[in-house]
Amino acid sequence: MANVIYCGKGKESKYGMRLRICLDDIPQEHTSEFKGKRYATLNVGTLREIDQKGNTHSVSVDTWKPQAQAQQAQQAQQKNTSDDLPF
Repeated sequence: MANVIYCGKGKESKYGMRLRICLDDIPQEHTSEFKGKRYATLNVGTLREIDQKGNTHSVSVDTWKPQAQAQQAQQAQQKNTSDDLPF
């Protein structure tokens, strides 16, 4: 599992969730650009316990990247040519 990159925290209130995110904590390799605007995919998780500042949620950068199609094809081929019997 990759290291988690935390970039903020948030509080839930009767008006909704309020998140504070540090954009400088998001590495360039985890952002994308579309029509001149930068985007990042973030994960929001519930904290087990409320912290000292009353935060109820944490925000982290989604670092998941799909495998290349060549790697997926190679893995599928290896599964099909295996001598191991499933029973």
